Order: sequence, then C-alpha cells, then structure tokens
Amino acid sequence: MDETYAQRAYLVLQHRLTKAVSSYSAAEFDAMAFDPDEVTALVGLAPTTSNRRGERGRRLSGWEYSMPVMDTSITEFAMTALLDRIDPRADGIAAACRAFDLQAGIRVVNDDPDRAASALVFYSPTTIQRLARLGVWIEHA
Repeated sequence: MDETYAQRAYLVLQHRLTKAVSSYSAAEFDAMAFDPDEVTALVGLAPTTSNRRGERGRRLSGWEYSMPVMDTSITEFAMTALLDRIDPRADGIAAACRAFDLQAGIRVVNDDPDRAASALVFYSPTTIQRLARLGVWIEHA
C-alpha cells in the first residue's frame, strides 16, 4: 500500500521585505501596513487567515488562503488543487500586489513532520507554467 502524507497548499500575500524584519523602524512597519479587507476585495477570494498590523501583536499585515489538507505523497496534487482555485483570480492577485506593494507566494506544508522528508516534490511542465504566469515564490516546509 502507498503511504500518504497530510499536505496543504497556501496562497500567501505579504509585503515585500528588503531587509531583516528586526531592522525596520516603527514608521516603516506603519508604511507597510495594509487592510486585508481591501486585498480580499481585489482578489475576490475570502482568506482563511488574515491580520492587520497591530492585531494580536503582529508587526506586519498578512493575507492567506489555504486549501484543506490532502492525503497525498505528491506535492503536485496539493499545488494543482490550489492553482485550480486561484488561477481564475490571477488578475485580482496581481492588482492587490501592485496596490499594496505585496508579493504572492505559495507555501506547501507537510502536516506530518515525521514523514516530511519522504514526500515527493514534483511539478509537471504545465504546473510550472501556471506558477510562472502567477509570478509567485514557492516554499516547501
């Protein structure tokens, strides 16, 4: 029987950081703050998690959309499920990034850390092209 792994993919919209977070001044943090509701209006997709600068001690505003956990050892399955959801909103994602000087990224997380090293990180040329069109960074954790 094939083993499966609990994997989840997220779309993350965050401010473009150009230096270590600890080296920003309070005024710079204030200038980087954005209203997640305005991002949501541009993207056209409700976030699963968002926060404003200052909420719950947060130094930065944040906006994130997460897919449900998938039981798969192949990261492409988690990635393409997210891409199917966000591709129709590519123009809105780009508009939010321009309006608030944000960067978009996709984070694929293995929710089973005991088996994280065994997950297969594989993307087909089609998936790579979709990621390139969105202009996102990718992180595996």
